[in-house]
Amino acid sequence: MKILIVDDDAIMRLCLQTCLEKEGYVVALTSNAHEALGKIRDFNPSLIITDIKMPGISGLEMLTMFKGHLFDDVPVIIISTVSGYEVKFFANAIGADAYFVKPVKLNEVVKTIRGLVGVPVKA
Repeated sequence: MKILIVDDDAIMRLCLQTCLEKEGYVVALTSNAHEALGKIRDFNPSLIITDIKMPGISGLEMLTMFKGHLFDDVPVIIISTVSGYEVKFFANAIGADAYFVKPVKLNEVVKTIRGLVGVPVKA
């Protein structure tokens, strides 16, 4: 199963990538939503993890513009420093399947991913 990580924080991308690859997922990385849009078409992810605050298009804008079109049935997890109830509510209303506030417990993210897309079969 393929996971696309969209985050402008290189350390966060690397932590998620390392953790998810150890779990058996195939991971692709982008540092902004604009890059992610091309990667979604080419990579065809099973799940997308995105930050909210990024240069250019925010994670919420990406979700608003393309959930139901470019990635219709692809679950989306938001991991962000933004913690307000209104933002979480809005994210859920526009199609986010889960929302985590940084710093995040990676085991909780993995548990959520398993619930959304299942456990990959390790080769």
